Amino acid sequence: MTLANKVTLTSLAAGVDETGVITGSGTVTIGEGDTALAVTASLNYTDAKNHTVTLTAATSGGTWKPANDVSIPLASASGTYVVTNGAKNMNFTVVGSDVTPFTGLKLVAPQIKATATCADGAACSATVNVTANAEVTLGSTATTGSLTGTFNLDTKSASFTASLGTVPVVAGLSVTSASLNVTSTNMGSANATTTVTLSGSMTAFDKTVTASASFSKAGVVLSADLPEIAPFGASGPVF
Repeated sequence: MTLANKVTLTSLAAGVDETGVITGSGTVTIGEGDTALAVTASLNYTDAKNHTVTLTAATSGGTWKPANDVSIPLASASGTYVVTNGAKNMNFTVVGSDVTPFTGLKLVAPQIKATATCADGAACSATVNVTANAEVTLGSTATTGSLTGTFNLDTKSASFTASLGTVPVVAGLSVTSASLNVTSTNMGSANATTTVTLSGSMTAFDKTVTASASFSKAGVVLSADLPEIAPFGASGPVF
């Protein structure tokens, strides 16, 4: 049963009561292939233009993979898909568990929301938005920012951003005006790519320079665009 483009209700076990209303349960799948998000749901079906699907729980052991090496364990699911006289209204929320996909990056309480509002007879596509608290650690202290973004079900690509402010590195050295960017393309394909970068500024030897950090399973690489500096004063050596 298709709810919207790339959103389906499958594995339906149902029965009919004495009034002709069909009730049952199944699996709602958002997306397809390796990037699909699956949760359990119930169905109350009067006719093709009047029915309701209600999310009941996250699939046991289920995960969702919006980017390479980012696999979010699913904790709970709620929300409804209501069709009234043919008009469709979807408002699904799936909550994930905390996950640390890379050294120095932790996603806390991630939420996936799939929404759609479609007129009777119109093509219907869902918008998938993702929010989480992103904890970034470059030294010994974590900095938290609100991560937001979207996942495109058609292209299997995503873009997420978070503003973090100041991220400490070591005593006396921080990345300021820091922002985190996560982009993924062609998820589930052999040519899938994911980049996770932090950008901002650093002040070293009284010089403010551009700084960036890249995150991977292997660790965090911090770099800065250093100009000529004179740590020993104008009469000393210049580096």
